[in-house]
Amino acid sequence: MGEPDRVWAGDITYIATDEGWLFLAVVIDLFSFSRQVVGWSLREDMTRDIVIDALRMARFKRHPSKQAGLIFHSDRGSQYASKDFRDVLIEYGITSSMSRRGNCWDNACSETLFGSLKVERLHGQRFETRRYAKDETIAWLL
Repeated sequence: MGEPDRVWAGDITYIATDEGWLFLAVVIDLFSFSRQVVGWSLREDMTRDIVIDALRMARFKRHPSKQAGLIFHSDRGSQYASKDFRDVLIEYGITSSMSRRGNCWDNACSETLFGSLKVERLHGQRFETRRYAKDETIAWLL
């Protein structure tokens, strides 16, 4: 990846709280070794809206042009395969790329990010509320 905003990757993880699951969707710029999180969304549900929100944040922050040839890579989850998400990609001029069926290594950068979050920031913590888990997660992301 020779320059920023050429390939983005997205994925979703979950965080346990006493109130139930909290889901985190991220968009990562695969440029260089920085693997910067350029968009994210935290929600109580794992609908297509979580990945659309994360993508919209990334576009708002980075402003890639429609002619940039940006590629968005994800797994084959229903959120990324949804018509609504694909429509947003088309609207922004972004080309979709999806992992091969059953191949988790295609999105290893996202898995590495989530592993770091859970080991460096969340490990051993018990979150009584989703709000507390959100605060800890956002502090780590920023």
